[in-house]
Amino acid sequence: MPLPNLDQTSKLFPAGSPPPAAGVYPVRRRYGLNPSPFLPPNIQMDLQPLFDTLTALHIITHTPEFSSETSDFLIDCIEHALNGTTPDTETQPTAFTLPALRLNLLDQAGKLEIQWALRLTQAARRDISRPTCANWSDLMLYCRYAAEPLGRAVLQICGIRNPDIEKATDALTAALLVLHLLRTAGEDWRKHGRCYLPTEWIAEEGGTAEQLVERKLTPALRQVVNRMLERTEKLLVMANTLPSLLATTPALKAESVRLLAHAACQLQQLKRHDSLVRRLHTPLWLRLKAHFMGWLASRT
Repeated sequence: MPLPNLDQTSKLFPAGSPPPAAGVYPVRRRYGLNPSPFLPPNIQMDLQPLFDTLTALHIITHTPEFSSETSDFLIDCIEHALNGTTPDTETQPTAFTLPALRLNLLDQAGKLEIQWALRLTQAARRDISRPTCANWSDLMLYCRYAAEPLGRAVLQICGIRNPDIEKATDALTAALLVLHLLRTAGEDWRKHGRCYLPTEWIAEEGGTAEQLVERKLTPALRQVVNRMLERTEKLLVMANTLPSLLATTPALKAESVRLLAHAACQLQQLKRHDSLVRRLHTPLWLRLKAHFMGWLASRT
């Protein structure tokens, strides 16, 4: 769904807040998210509003032109919509609130609980108000709100309730988020003042979060990254049980294999390369290989 033009969205911003600069809304092309292509079309359709809501939250938390008041207001609008209402400032749903209204209908139909989207809004509020993680437990708590809801929503809409599968899924989504945060650590600090590397670990190694502004990891930050990768490997060991646990659900088995392959690639990249020197990207051939591995897993 295209984002509204600036002249159509002035009602989204509180009185006194300047409208965002031109060029803000095309950010959606960068953050547009979609459910797994391995899932049946009807399930993809029911999951899409959750991914669109996450996209809207990414825009809100990653647009420097938005003041904290504007960001809070937009998140308020989304939370209102999740509960089936629209703010007084809106005469009709916008690109920020329409997916949330659709989620409310799915919740009423008993297909998908809105709690998963509400967790995502809480993670977004933390991004705005408390942009650091003190230790690994703090980071895992953040993952519970920012990553876990996506995996749990997929399991719910597929009718899967199994503690072992849920635990392994939580581990996989947390690992993927940590790997993403490590790949974007420099950008998060320079543009938004956010540090997801445990600040207590940084202090123990004799460094500071301000060193993320550099274009190369300092020895202290390199040690912290290594410690985070070791913990992430343990998460992936837990997640490696997913394909066998999902053997009777080919689509989810395929997606778990694909994501595990992606995670393994990103883990090795971060071990070998410095994400502050350049933005790390997964090569196309490795993405295609991961997709093929998933497809093959669904056939066996």
